[in-house]
Amino acid sequence: MQRIGIIGSGAWGTALTLVAARAGKSVLMYAREEEVVRSINEKKENELYLRHIKIEDGVRATTNLKEVVTKSDILLMCVPAQYTRAVAREMKPYFMPETPLILCAKGMERKSGDLLSTITLEELPFADIAVLSGPAFASEVALKLPTAVTISSPHIEKAMTLCYAIGNKYFRPYASDDIISSQIGGALKNVIAIATGIVDGAGLGDNAKAVLMTRGLSEMTRLAKAMGGKKETLQGLCGVGDLVLSCTSAQSRNYSIGKLIGKAHGCQDILSLSDQTVEGVYTASAVMDKAKALSVEMPICESVYRVLYEEVPLEKVMKELLSRPFKIELESFN
Repeated sequence: MQRIGIIGSGAWGTALTLVAARAGKSVLMYAREEEVVRSINEKKENELYLRHIKIEDGVRATTNLKEVVTKSDILLMCVPAQYTRAVAREMKPYFMPETPLILCAKGMERKSGDLLSTITLEELPFADIAVLSGPAFASEVALKLPTAVTISSPHIEKAMTLCYAIGNKYFRPYASDDIISSQIGGALKNVIAIATGIVDGAGLGDNAKAVLMTRGLSEMTRLAKAMGGKKETLQGLCGVGDLVLSCTSAQSRNYSIGKLIGKAHGCQDILSLSDQTVEGVYTASAVMDKAKALSVEMPICESVYRVLYEEVPLEKVMKELLSRPFKIELESFN
């Protein structure tokens, strides 16, 4: 497994390109934009999405999706979650089922409410799917700052193989056989990060932020169990780890957009002004559809949804959350 294909040229795709190259692999990146291809191949830098970081030797970019799909031993799907289905459909004529496909975006499809593994398998029915998730900002990965993530596959031996294939001394993957919970953790932490950002922006204090993170983990666990995942998985990097990172750092797009909403005491035009993909906004809608279908109680995610999509005043949402009946804390984990 010496040839790694990266599908997607954003900041995360570029960071994982560097990870694979540092692991001694030959890397071919697919980008839609000609300017990105020229920048990487000629200037050894992704000037559009990850400036001022040198692209390692052994990396080449192309706009030819067929070349990347057919000439790679492992494929990493790094496009935003809402584009995963469309790109998988484009790959279908060239895709070889024996090539492992690692899903690296974090989110749920807004239209269907499904996990990315589900929609990918609908387009590529025989794909060998794995999931990469965990606490990792693209810029820090690219700068060789210490990072650990989870790689999940239904087959733990395959997960271990993939860990060894792309891991290096700066980027440490851990193996898991639970692709459900690893995706739930990666998707829902974005919604909870919006909630903690709102709390910070509204000046509601660190106590409230700690409550949202802890009870948010409870909601993640309930949904994961209802979908066939394991609660233990969410106690690791792709659950607690990613949740803590996304809810406490200004580098998190979801936390940052939440903070702006909290300061403004409502969405107003804030979402339309963002020039970056904020996956938690889409996931907030998708997760509510899934929660209702499975009869899973998720009051924090529901509150974020109501603020984002129903324009319910922040004060009203907070009052309703604080008026909920008292209950046994760990009951929701059983």
